[in-house]
Parts: sequence; C-alpha cells; structure tokens
Amino acid sequence: MSAIRRVNSRVFLAAVMAGLLGESLLILEAQSRALEAAVRGDFRVVAALEAGVDEERRGVVEERLLALPGTETVDYVSPARVVERLAERDPGFPQAVALIGENPVPGFFEARLAAGQVAQAAEWVKAAEAIGELAEVSYSAPAARAVVELQFYARWARLVLGAAACLAGAAAAAWLWGAWRSGTLAEGARRSAGAALAAAGGWCAGALAAAAAARPAAAWNPAWPEPAVQAGALALCTLFILAWRAASEPAAGPASRGRERRAAAVALTLFAAAWALPGRAAEPAAKHKRELQALTRELEKAKGEAERFRAEAGKAERELGQTRRKQGRLESRIASLRRQSDEADGTRRSLGGRLATLDLARAEVRRRLARELSDYSRRETLLASAGTVGVLEDAVRRGAVHAKTAYLGGVSAEHRRTATEHAAAERRRAALSRKTRSELSELERARKSGAKARETFAETTRRMGEAEARIRGLEESRRALTSLVRELEKREPKSAQAAYRADPPVKARSLPWPLAGKVVSRFGKRRVPELGTWTVHNGVEIAAPAAGAVVRPVLPGEIIFSGPFRSYGNVVIVNHGGGFYSIYGHLQGPLQAKGTRVRPEAVLGKAAGNKVYLELRQAGRALDPLRWLKP
Repeated sequence: MSAIRRVNSRVFLAAVMAGLLGESLLILEAQSRALEAAVRGDFRVVAALEAGVDEERRGVVEERLLALPGTETVDYVSPARVVERLAERDPGFPQAVALIGENPVPGFFEARLAAGQVAQAAEWVKAAEAIGELAEVSYSAPAARAVVELQFYARWARLVLGAAACLAGAAAAAWLWGAWRSGTLAEGARRSAGAALAAAGGWCAGALAAAAAARPAAAWNPAWPEPAVQAGALALCTLFILAWRAASEPAAGPASRGRERRAAAVALTLFAAAWALPGRAAEPAAKHKRELQALTRELEKAKGEAERFRAEAGKAERELGQTRRKQGRLESRIASLRRQSDEADGTRRSLGGRLATLDLARAEVRRRLARELSDYSRRETLLASAGTVGVLEDAVRRGAVHAKTAYLGGVSAEHRRTATEHAAAERRRAALSRKTRSELSELERARKSGAKARETFAETTRRMGEAEARIRGLEESRRALTSLVRELEKREPKSAQAAYRADPPVKARSLPWPLAGKVVSRFGKRRVPELGTWTVHNGVEIAAPAAGAVVRPVLPGEIIFSGPFRSYGNVVIVNHGGGFYSIYGHLQGPLQAKGTRVRPEAVLGKAAGNKVYLELRQAGRALDPLRWLKP
C-alpha cells in the first residue's frame, strides 16, 4: 500500500469518527427540541379562584394574568368542567359532589408560558399570587425543570457543532494560507484531493451509521428524513469513497492522469451536490418560516379584531347593565315598600283587634257600673237606719263604684290611644300603598319607554334606510337624466348648438302650465327630516287633479325622448330650440312618439298618479319652473 493511500485511510477513519460524533450531536439536538416542544405543550400553571368571584371580577383577573410577563395564553376552566375532568380519572367524583348538594371545586385559570419564561415559572407564580382573587397558584416543578434541561441540551449541541465547524474552517484556512505562502498550493491541492475525498466519504459513512443506529427512536421526531433522502445520502457516501480510491492511485502515465482528472471531476460534482443539498433542505425551513410569520401576522390581526370586538361588546354590556341596574333598583325599592306595607298592615290589624277587645271591655265595665249604681241607689234608703253595719256596707259599695269608675276611665284612655295608633297605622299603610303604586307606575313607564325606544330606533333605522335608498335613487336618476339631456344636446347639429342662449327664448312668467294643480315639491335644495340632510331637485312636482289628467307641453317643439326612465316613470323630453328643453315625468300612455312635433295644445300623455314632474333646462342648466310659468 502506498504512503498516500495509508494517509488517506487514516483520514477516512478519523472522518468516520467525526461523522458519528457530528450526526449524534445533530440527533441529540433534534430530539431535544422535539421533546422540549412536547413537554412544554403540556406544561400549564394552574391558578384557582377564590369562592364567590363573579364574572366581572373574573374577567379582570384574566386580564391581569395576561398582562404578566411571559404569558402566552390564559384559559378559564369552569367548576362544572373541573368535575368532568376529575370524573375521567375517578367516576365516583360526580356522585360525591351530588351528595354534598353544591360543587365545592372552584373555577381556575390555565396559563401557558412562553418558551423562554418556563425557567422563571417560580417568579411568575409569585407575581400571580399577588392577585387577591386567586386562592392558589401552582405548577409542576419537574416538568419545568425538564423543559429547561432539554433547552440546555439543544443549545449545547448547537454550540458544539458550531465550534467544530469554526475549527474545521480555521484549519482549512490555515492550510491554504501555508500552501500559498510556500508556493505549493497547486501541488498540495492535487496531493490532498484524495485526503479530502476520504474525509468526505468517512464523514458520510459515520453520519449514516449514527442515523441507522438511532433509526428505532426516530418516532420521537416527526421531522425525520424521508427514505429517499437517506438513500441519496448513502449514494453520495459511496461516490465519495470511490472517488477517494481513484484519487489515491499513484500518478503514472496518461491513464493515471486520466483517473486523476476523472476523480477531480467526480469530487467537484460531489462537492457541488453536497453544497446544493443543504440549500434544498433549507427551502422547506424557509417556507415554514414564512408560513409562521404569516400565521403570526394573522394571529396578531385576529387578536386586534378580537380586542376591538371585546371593547364594543363591553360597551354594549355596560349600557345594558346600567339599564338592568336601574330596573333592579326600582324593583328592590318596590319590594321594600311592599314589605313595609305588609308590616304596616299587620300593625293595623293587630291594633284593630286590640281596639275591638277594648270596646268589649269598656262596654262590660259600663254595664257592671250601671248595675252597681242602680243597686246602690235602691239600697241607700234601706241602709240609712242600719247602724254601723249599714255604714260599712255603704262605704264598701261606694269604694267599689269609684274603683269601677276609675277602671272605666283607664279603659277609655287606652281605647283612645289605641284608636290613635290604629289611625296612624292606617295612614302609613295608605301612604306606603300610594308610594308602591307610584313606583310600580314608574317601573311600568320605564319598561314602556324602553320598549318604545327600541321600537322607535328600529323604525328610525328602517325609515333612514328607506330614505337613503330613495335619495340614492333620486340622485342616480337626476345624474342619469342630466347625462341624457347633455347627450341629446351633443347629437344636435353644431349650428343649433352655436345658437344656444343664456336664457330661454321666452319671457319670465309667460309659459302655460302643463296641467292645473298645486306645486307639492319645489325646485332646489329640500330638507329630508328623516335624515336631517338636504337633497337637490332640478324640477318641481305638480299635484294632478286626478289620475289620468292630460299633460301638455309649455311651448311648441320636437319630442326627442319618449319612454320609461328610472324613478321618473314614463318621461317625455321636448326640444324647443335655442338650447331650451322641457322634461315631463310620471306619465302614463299613450305617449307621443319620438320625433313628433307638438304644439301647446297637444297631449303628451296622462298623469300616472297623483303628481307630474316638470323640469326646464337652458343650455344644460336646470331652471326653476316657477320663475317661467304663469302665476
């Protein structure tokens, strides 16, 4: 074996080892990234809410969590959803909740952190715990540690590969610099062709060996190369080795030089292929990067739209909340008044019963006192000569009469006081009843006002839409009619156009009316009350005495248009010469035909409805018909 071949064999073996190591590092970096993405996809920080947090405060908590640095998304999980999740692990959990009678599990938020924020998950949790509505914030520390370690392995592999590439480039640059300084660049390149090809072949062989060894674990990484790519790499490795063998032959004679040239050509071809493959491999990455950027922009746009929609929904919800709170306050006051009225009515009934009892007691005392007085008056004569015993009995009877009289007075006083309290309770009940009716009336008025406001808004919106559509139709018809008149003017001979005047060829207030009637729509700007805006009318509308009333021209002339035209219905345009035209709209047939010459007594058509449109134009300029029609 020649010395060159021995050297190249050593280079080949060293390249095989380098290929094994390099491919192993690439596999380590790819698998670390894939595992890190999978673990981080399942990593969540759970923030449980305190009991009794309403929906509005929950929204505030969600906004504060989203505002924390490193937060990607925050999703709310309701208590019912928590029970469903726990039931997947423990089917008896819903039954336990049902026995308790209420769901003891609070709602919570699931926060997803950015890739670079997982290492600071503890600091994020401390910041979240400062939110008063959160009862507990927790996360899986082992999962966070696994994400951080996998990120470190991927970065370490990239760093080692980058350092190896830099060292290889530096070695090649140093060799080229030394060869150039010594003047042996061409000879060294020729002798080193075999070594370079041996190194390339060895690298490919080592890389393929490492890839084959790691193939059973390729399911970890869904982006593993396709079989066609692996077959191409194997073919490339084979060609490199063959080229190295050819370049390692001793240079002797033309055949040897031919082999060298062929080996050099093969080497150049293979290096070109090796240079092109990474570019092609990078194309999908660049494509995915562009797709990711587009997706990011679309996501930002969607977030902006969602934020705008959220603001609009919040505003509408606040307005609706104000209305509901007002009705709630009225209903609360009405309920309080009803309770007070019920209490007053109960007091009134209690005092009424007490008053009835006092009436009975007073009547009974009066009856007994009357009987005592009657007996005392009858026995007074009999006891007058009864001696000491009679005097004592008389004293006892007088005392009893006085006692009953005093008791009757007390009962009467209590009766008066109770009657006063009963009357006051009756007045209070009546006042509360009136106030309750007043509040109910106000609540009913508020409800009717709200319903009427909604109806008014809907009606106003409908009328506004109709008015806008009508205005658009009129404006389009006006522009189209103006364009038609101008087009008809352009068709006239140049001599006739040159004879146009600034004013009509008649005196003011001298034209006959096309039909007898009152002007219902005047010339010029007119306000539309439904929209609070103005529209321009180039003519007037004259009320027809009846449908079918005849319409006549204001001057002799030639009919240049006859037929339907947009919102004006059937239209007749008469050219009176000198650039003066009259236009008649809202007609019904039979109409005079185009090209007919008419006189003022001729019938152009009949009124189709309750009004007829009249427009006068001089040299394309609209005139106010009332200034030219007879008064």
